[in-house]
Parts: sequence; C-alpha cells; structure tokens
Amino acid sequence: MKFHIDRKQALSAARKAAQAAPENSPIAELTGVLVEADENTGQVSFFGADLMIAIRCEVQADVEAGGSAIINAQLLTGMLGLTSGDRVSVESLKNGLLRLKCRDTEYTVGTLKPDILTSVKIPVPDTLVRLTGLPSLERSTTFAAAKKSEQKQMECVRLEIAPNSVQAVACDGSRLVETREKAESGGALELLLPAKSLRVLAGLVEDKETVYLGIQDHSAVFFRPGLYFTSRIVEIPYLDVDGLLATPGKYRALVEAKALRQAVEMVTAATDGYSSLQLRFSLDKKLFLSCDGPNGVNSSTWLEAGVLNAMPGDTGFYYKASDFLQGIRLMEGMLALSVSQDGVLIAANGSEKYMLVPRRPVKRVEKAKVEQEQKEKASAKKKTAKTKKTAAKAA
Repeated sequence: MKFHIDRKQALSAARKAAQAAPENSPIAELTGVLVEADENTGQVSFFGADLMIAIRCEVQADVEAGGSAIINAQLLTGMLGLTSGDRVSVESLKNGLLRLKCRDTEYTVGTLKPDILTSVKIPVPDTLVRLTGLPSLERSTTFAAAKKSEQKQMECVRLEIAPNSVQAVACDGSRLVETREKAESGGALELLLPAKSLRVLAGLVEDKETVYLGIQDHSAVFFRPGLYFTSRIVEIPYLDVDGLLATPGKYRALVEAKALRQAVEMVTAATDGYSSLQLRFSLDKKLFLSCDGPNGVNSSTWLEAGVLNAMPGDTGFYYKASDFLQGIRLMEGMLALSVSQDGVLIAANGSEKYMLVPRRPVKRVEKAKVEQEQKEKASAKKKTAKTKKTAAKAA
C-alpha cells in the first residue's frame, strides 16, 4: 500500500472514523482505524467500528499501490495532527510496519492485520429517506434519554419519519421530549436509534447537509458522499407517547419562552444537583418561581404571564431544577404550560413538547447543624475514651 493524500482531509476522516473505535478493548483491532487504498479508483477510506456503530470516511488521493492495514486510532490521529505539511505520504513496509511521512517528519509504526475490520460490512438499504438538521435534532432530544436503563428503549430516540415531517421522541421515565419539524423526506420510516449513536452521528455532519437514511439487517444506515455511518437499532415497542402527552391539564398558563428561560436561569444560578424548582400559577395572573440551593440559599421571582387557570392558595409543584431548565433551554416563541392535578407539567409550542414529572421538595440539613452534630459526636467519643482509660488505671 502506498498513497499520497491531503493531510487535513486525511486528519478529518481519521478523526471521524476514530469515534467508532473504543480506546480500550480486549480485541486490539477494534481500537484501530482500518485504512484501505484502492489504486483503481484513487480512493482511500478510513474505517472504525465497535459492537454498536461503524463509520467509514472516503477521501480521494494519489494511490500508487492498493492495500490495507489497521493503525491504532489515537496514534493515527496524533501523527496526522502533529505534522504541519499539506501532503502526507503513507507506505506499507515489511514485517507489518507502516511509514507516514510529511515534510521533514517521518513516523514508522506497527500495524495489525485488517481481517477483523474488513469483515465488517456496512449494509446497503433498499429504501431511503432524506434528512437534514441532524445536529439540531440531537440537541433537542438526546438529553432526555436514559443514560442507562434495563429498558433499552429508554436509552433511545424514536425517529418517526413521514413524507412531510420528522418527529423525534426521547424519555427517561421522569421527563419526555417530543420535537416535530417539517421536512421533505421522500418516504416513511420509524426506528429506535440509541441516543449514543445519534450523538456520534450529529458530530459528523452539519445541520444544512442532506443525509440519506435506510434500515437493513437490524441496522440504521446514514450516508452522504464520502461518509457512511451505521448503528444497531433497538427493536422493542416504545411508549404510548400520544397517551402520555394527552394528560389533562387542570392548571394552564401562557408565557414567552425567552422570559421563562431567563427567569429560571436566574433562580437556579446558585443550585446544585439536588435543588428543586417550585412553580406556581398565582391568582394575580403571574408565575411564581422559587428554587432552593445548598447552605440555606433560596431565590425566587415573579413572572408576568397569561394565567388561564390558577393554582389555589400558595400551593405549587416542585421539579428537579436542572431538568426543568434543560427542557426549556432550546424552546422558542410562546409556550403553553399545562399542569395536571398530580403536577405533571407539559410545556408546548408549535413544534416541541416537554413533559416533566414532579418531585418532592428536597429536605436539606443545615450545614451548621451538621457541623454541630459532628462536634458533639467527636466530644462524646473523647469522653468515652477518657472514662475507659481512668477505669483501667483504677483497676
């Protein structure tokens, strides 16, 4: 194998393929990137894969001799990133060695046999649909998917693609987000894609790029010219999303999304991971927001809103502060807030819905009280030890 290639293009392709290569694996070949050169087409591909996803990037080059080899992913991207020339020459040597040369810099590294990764094939789907805006779709959904769950569908984003729209849903059991956008997809498709896979894919493409999607052999295949991405899909029935979002709202209000977001950011500025946000629709047509923080910190504010159905008295509902803020951070326009009798909140605008389950307010123990209790325990231990020592002497 011998070829000459644009360094920046090679570095970009290698970094993308390396995202599929685990840093630690009992199978050494999986920690590498498969580099393949074709002298007939003048094409060099960079391929990485693990048990869940596979990525292949293709770059045109001056290929003198075809061939293939696996190079450790971190080593390959490191070499391409540290050199400063415009063109890189790559050549296979004897005894499984490979030489990478750029200007005055030359590396000679060991390689692995390509057999394992060359056997991993990206399937070719029979039916395709078109998608754009994948990074935006990822930002709007994956945060609400479970990080780890016994119910594997909760770790996924459900994509429901119709000829004129794309809907995405994610839920971790305590919150649910649904986003729907107009799109000329050219077909219909529905799948459960692991949120981790969607995060990786979103880092490979731009919002304006058109990506083609199909399903084949229990995998979702995304591609555009020069890039192929495949991920295993989860084939388990999903939640009844329409039923959950049909939860009747006893208390309702209208508020501008930006104003609500700024108010929530203000009251949650001094919070931690345990903080609760209280939300109340008052009788004087305002929203009341209050948030507790560590060490007795508390902040609150009133927000002008169109309250349609107020909550009685000084009652309200509590939500995990970080989840509340994360759910509304990207929502725009006028929001319709609906809260059920049990406190289930649904915030909706024309294209997005965010559902959040209430929680009990956190009972915090004051720091001073904790410190006093610790001092009293330490003092009691000293007295006990002194008493035992005195008794031992007397004996």
